[in-house]
Amino acid sequence: MRVRLSIVLGLTLALALIAGAQAPTLADRAAAIDRVVTQPEGYRVVVGHISRELSIVVDTLRAQHAQTGLSWGEILVAHRVSREAKVSFDQIAAEYRTGRSWEDLARDHKVDLQKITAAIQRSQRVVEQRAEDKAPPPTVGTPSVAPPGVPDRRY
Repeated sequence: MRVRLSIVLGLTLALALIAGAQAPTLADRAAAIDRVVTQPEGYRVVVGHISRELSIVVDTLRAQHAQTGLSWGEILVAHRVSREAKVSFDQIAAEYRTGRSWEDLARDHKVDLQKITAAIQRSQRVVEQRAEDKAPPPTVGTPSVAPPGVPDRRY
């Protein structure tokens, strides 16, 4: 009898923990992206991904980072919200700096929160796994003969 009661209580507790666990917020995901920046080569991986993902040159992103004080993950979220809302990045950044959550901003601007969350989640996964980070091809020794049309200057 005690074993059954223990099992029932254990299952009830487990279900309560699962039900109480909430999905990560956009701020949580931005913070996860920012943690990658602190890893070796992380700055290059994150800023490069954001640049490619948004089709914005790195110098522009650096200027926005310095001007707004937003983290790299927050810059990504702000751009996603601003594009979906069809308002300027500066407006969204300013609204966020007043203390409002990304989710509130998305709702206020009638933006599809699931679409933005999916895009940010994908970016988080890409930078954490360094999925776009292409290492240079390995060199396998040096050629013993110069390619055709190139003089051999070894001697």
